Amino acid sequence: MSRSRLVVVATAVIAASIMLLPTTRIASAGSPKLPPQSADVVVQLDVAAGTTIDQLNAAHGTVTVDSIPGSAGSFLVAAPDGRTQAALAAELAVATGVLFAEPNVPVGSPEVTGLPSRIVWSFSPPSQATAQYAQSLLQLDAAHGLSTGAGVTVAVIDSGVQLVPAPHPALAGSLLPGIDFVDGDNVPDDARNGIDTSGNGIADEEAGHGTHVAGIVHMVAPAAKIMPVRALDPDGVGLMFTVAKAMQWAADNGANVVSMSLGAHSAANVIKDMTRSLQARGVVVVAAAGNDGKNTTNFPAGAKCVVAVASSGATDAVSSFSTVGDFVSVSAPGEDITSTFPYTTSGYASWSGTSMATPFVSGQAALLRSLDPTLTNGQVLAYIAGTTSPLAGGPAPAGSGRIDVVASLRAAAAGQLPSAIAAGIDKNCLK
Repeated sequence: MSRSRLVVVATAVIAASIMLLPTTRIASAGSPKLPPQSADVVVQLDVAAGTTIDQLNAAHGTVTVDSIPGSAGSFLVAAPDGRTQAALAAELAVATGVLFAEPNVPVGSPEVTGLPSRIVWSFSPPSQATAQYAQSLLQLDAAHGLSTGAGVTVAVIDSGVQLVPAPHPALAGSLLPGIDFVDGDNVPDDARNGIDTSGNGIADEEAGHGTHVAGIVHMVAPAAKIMPVRALDPDGVGLMFTVAKAMQWAADNGANVVSMSLGAHSAANVIKDMTRSLQARGVVVVAAAGNDGKNTTNFPAGAKCVVAVASSGATDAVSSFSTVGDFVSVSAPGEDITSTFPYTTSGYASWSGTSMATPFVSGQAALLRSLDPTLTNGQVLAYIAGTTSPLAGGPAPAGSGRIDVVASLRAAAAGQLPSAIAAGIDKNCLK
């Protein structure tokens, strides 16, 4: 994968125009939206009954577009004869040997898909990365006296991580080999391409998103390894089947925690199935609640056994942009967070969103797993959700409260598993 010098020069001019803006929600050239759905349909076959994809294709005149290696019966199919996606999904949903069939729905980072406006990044000096409220609020220095995340791998499924021409200096020593499901290679670089896939008149608006998220994971768990898995393009958009494929790849390649600062309103069964699979394999899955500013369930955050993360600020009040609801597990700092970034001269930028809150929790999960590798998924979830601090302004539908990293580590070190867990964590996930 290579970056075009012409694209870099052109987009640098665009970036310079917003670098000095405060991190805020701004009106877009058009309403931020995901690209049109593909014509592909996700099917899950009943392999236990002996159903094969060749049998399905022969019976329904479909062709195989993609599959998920290691995930039995998961395929992406299309109809060459022009049948619509909705018609094909309805036809295959009742076909013999099919457990479910559904449209391959779009998915995106909350900062571009949140309505009615998007959240942009702003320039930050490197010094701000080590002197921001989130670090003191979460007492990360004290936390690192208990655990640093050594021996744990966190997969960041996002827009990639800065790799070309060289990895970001702050992350270079922490990066593991990853994969790029957007360009189909093994270089998941967080690169621009000059294409407006989100359809709002702005190209590459989410370029740097994955690098920023990875930097927050590193801030919380500095000794953990980061596995970049690229499933979103530079506009922060992708497809749900690609996300499921990315989750499977991450688990197959040794991830202990999967961090996803992305989502969609559609409750894709392929994501629900993949989450159950990862849960059974002992992989902690963390996802952004969304930036809708209201009570609207997003996925994968809304799937069972996923730690769904809302955003809060320096005063522990829920952020005005944050999605809330009964599906939310916890909140974490997500306002004006400074982290690593490829497209500023300083190498750092500030951004706001549940995308920024999510890696704080992913890093916390890494610290817990490093402290005690014998912890089950349910125990990790219990320590995260059962040791939170109250949110300002009283109870809110944003989970059990703002994460308390030190409290969770101290409880785990003492073996004091919380006995009561608030809304947002299904009891079956705590077993």
